[in-house]
Amino acid sequence: MYYGSGNKKKAFLYTFISGFSELIGAVIAYLLLSNLVNDYFFSFIFAITAGIMIYIATQELIPEALKYKNKTGLLLMFILGILIMLISELFI
Repeated sequence: MYYGSGNKKKAFLYTFISGFSELIGAVIAYLLLSNLVNDYFFSFIFAITAGIMIYIATQELIPEALKYKNKTGLLLMFILGILIMLISELFI
């Protein structure tokens, strides 16, 4: 924000408003959804979040990273990350 606007006060204000709105949204969500929160609800939310993150990684981040020189390292680290996630699931 600072580098875009060049104004520290304006950047701080916008960042504060953004962070504070997340806090207010979390409180409102808790008040409205506290009766629905259980293991199934968390499973649903985590599954949606994981799907969104996988989409962002595969459709946005990896094609952008492939524009740089070290394509082999990128693909190896991507596969290693998937393997680490799979192995960590075995211990949960």
